[in-house]
Amino acid sequence: MGYSLEDAADKAGVPVERYLAWETGKQSPTYKQLETLAERVYRRPVAILLLSKPPEEEPIERQFRSLSNAQISNLPPELRLGLRKAARYQAILSEVNPITRKTGYPRFQFSVDNDPAVSAAKFREKLGFSLSEQMSWRPEEAFRQYQAIVESLGIFVFKMSLPMPQVRAFCLTGEQPVIVLNKQDSRNGMIFSLIHETCHLLLDESDLFRDDAGPMNAKYSKVEDFCNRFAAAFLVPDAEFGQYVQNAGLVRKKVSDGQIQKLSRRYNVSQEVIARKLLALAYITEDFFWKQKALWDAAARAAKDKQNEALKDNESGLDQSVKLLYEKGKPYVSRVINAYDQGLISSSDLSDYLETKLKHLPKIQERLITP
Repeated sequence: MGYSLEDAADKAGVPVERYLAWETGKQSPTYKQLETLAERVYRRPVAILLLSKPPEEEPIERQFRSLSNAQISNLPPELRLGLRKAARYQAILSEVNPITRKTGYPRFQFSVDNDPAVSAAKFREKLGFSLSEQMSWRPEEAFRQYQAIVESLGIFVFKMSLPMPQVRAFCLTGEQPVIVLNKQDSRNGMIFSLIHETCHLLLDESDLFRDDAGPMNAKYSKVEDFCNRFAAAFLVPDAEFGQYVQNAGLVRKKVSDGQIQKLSRRYNVSQEVIARKLLALAYITEDFFWKQKALWDAAARAAKDKQNEALKDNESGLDQSVKLLYEKGKPYVSRVINAYDQGLISSSDLSDYLETKLKHLPKIQERLITP
């Protein structure tokens, strides 16, 4: 989990010396203490702690080759748990998906040596995704529409609580490709992360998307830069945007926050995406961009904190079916329920895989068929 000895001992409720004695085999915990370790510290089933050796898992450094050893050592426990859960969802999808119906997503023919804006335009064209359709969406439904586009490729989208601002999102490649978004992020922030991670999957690269990526070797820096530019060009096509801001009469170095806000509403993206494109076209300065970004980030965090507080106040009345479909996505939930209906998994498996009680199943099934 990435805890220090002190943190692990504190969570287990014992002195560091006793915890260290357990790890070195000099002492043994009671069964009750073993349950505490499983639930509070390791977040694993008790049965795993009774095995003669730890279960084999793919090392993080093999999944994310862009991370240095130091970065891997310092990954927060919440992120490690998120990575483990995502890998488990992939395993569940492989189990519930019949051999004749393997999930696949198109491998679009582009690489980091191509122009990211041209690649994004071709991607939009192959999807049949028009700018007029994008602009017709109401702001509150934009994220859901973008998610549906990504899911149509056979990519599964999940939302988890990840440490902010260190982690915006991550993706895992494979036969069951998944994208995990940070539900602490703003809605518009998640839109950019969604397309950024989709680009990584199309390049067949697992990714950990952070605001401050830290040191990165030249190869992965090139990949990250490509995906950033690809996402920006996909969400706001370069040629149309350049022509529009020119016709709109924007004056270089004198663009206001209000004008950026208006453009963000037009394209259903964040103000940061618009500002990045204006920066690339030299309509705004670097200083202006970073100053505004700090303000937008602070406002987004405040809005999210307010929303989270409201959810806490209403937690008892929160519809579990809404929460489940929001966090796990309709494609994943549908696959699991279909496997249950076909007798491929038990009712116990169903509850375990959906991480909910069976009493919520009728409401979940009802919402699955709701547009």
